Amino acid sequence: MKNGSDLYCQIFIDTEMNENEIVKTIKSFINGKIMSIETHIKNKILDIQINLNEEYDETRKRDIKSGFLFYPYYLDIFPSENNNEREYISHIKQLISFLEEKNCVVVAACDFEDELDIHNLNK
Repeated sequence: MKNGSDLYCQIFIDTEMNENEIVKTIKSFINGKIMSIETHIKNKILDIQINLNEEYDETRKRDIKSGFLFYPYYLDIFPSENNNEREYISHIKQLISFLEEKNCVVVAACDFEDELDIHNLNK
């Protein structure tokens, strides 16, 4: 089992949604609770901070290799509590799939990104 820092996941998002829409969409999907900051959402599995990307660049985001670094938003995701690693990763897969269904372009950057093959949610 990975330790907490190994389970950190950063997800970059390119979307037409504004920040409030992203917060509401993610909060609803994970059935989460807004914490002390409106962009911090938590449930029993996921602890998510939604961030505006200060590096956002409309032109640079089109670069095939590193464009995701310039998407307008990113999520910082950690496990909420002492939960099962497989369950945590499964919930991240489901979140990615859900965001893609909402017409978001999503790129995950984490130590376990090879396990986030959303085309095989039962992996």
